[in-house]
Amino acid sequence: MTETPSIDHSSAQKIVVEVGDLAFTADKNSVLSTYGLGSCVGIAAYCPEKALGALLHIMLPDSKTNPTKAEEQPATFADTGLAALFQEFESRGSTLKQVHFFLAGGASFMGADALFKIGEKNIEAVKAIFQAQQITPVDEQLGGINNRTLHLFNGMLELQTPSTKTTFSLK
Repeated sequence: MTETPSIDHSSAQKIVVEVGDLAFTADKNSVLSTYGLGSCVGIAAYCPEKALGALLHIMLPDSKTNPTKAEEQPATFADTGLAALFQEFESRGSTLKQVHFFLAGGASFMGADALFKIGEKNIEAVKAIFQAQQITPVDEQLGGINNRTLHLFNGMLELQTPSTKTTFSLK
């Protein structure tokens, strides 16, 4: 997507999406925000036809590691979180082809030799699910060593790192 000027969402009602959480809004006066995406992956989604935005903050790639947690908090995992995201858009009358997606996160703070490589595994899981659904995100900022913060406001996505602030249109 084309980079656009910074957006002002300072007067908007903030809806904070915590780790392992999913939120939707069609309120033009609300901003969905998730902070400190490290190895976690954030998925910002917007349906222009319905003016409906969503933000998902996944922590782990696969719900099989903790089925009880997956039932209690499906957004924790890539497989169950994305299923919930897709299902909710469809239940609100959107087809997945109408929805514009942006992926961010999956950083590796421990270096290339890290034992668990959670960020890498999260990226692989999310991309595999998108590929299986034949969905191509409009853009992504994945991997690396920086944490990221996302703010989704009326189809505009602001991505912040410790040293940058970039805005993308999901309209």
